[in-house]
Amino acid sequence: MTPAALRQIAGVDVLPRLLNGPELAESMKRHYPAGLRGRGTAGSVLVDLSIDERGRVTDVTALPAPKAHGLKGLRLDLGGSPAEAATPASTAQFGGAVRVALGVAQFSPAQLDGKSVPFTLRMTARFSDPDAQDGIRARPESRRTPPEQDSD
Repeated sequence: MTPAALRQIAGVDVLPRLLNGPELAESMKRHYPAGLRGRGTAGSVLVDLSIDERGRVTDVTALPAPKAHGLKGLRLDLGGSPAEAATPASTAQFGGAVRVALGVAQFSPAQLDGKSVPFTLRMTARFSDPDAQDGIRARPESRRTPPEQDSD
């Protein structure tokens, strides 16, 4: 995309870039809803991130899931690849967690005319169950008590 096109579409010359991906990924795992752990539940939430001129997240707003009809736009997940749209169930289940989890994100600031400026970034945050393995629901580990042995 040319700088002129970026400026026309986004209102800035340079978009914010995520600086602490591994820390953010850990935060997403840490804040996955406790009541859903081990069920294999995944979800996505459409959010607006307010990023200040220093690249700090100052507000996270979970948005309602878009209606099925209407315009379909490209949204990016944290890895920069196309992501699915949020669903009402995902927003309800993960909306609170996403506000806390994304609070640790650090970005390079957006720039306009060489100066750092505040920016609102719309993105889809995706959650997957950290206790499920390879898409399979995690099951509580069964602990079998060995039978008592006679000590004759």
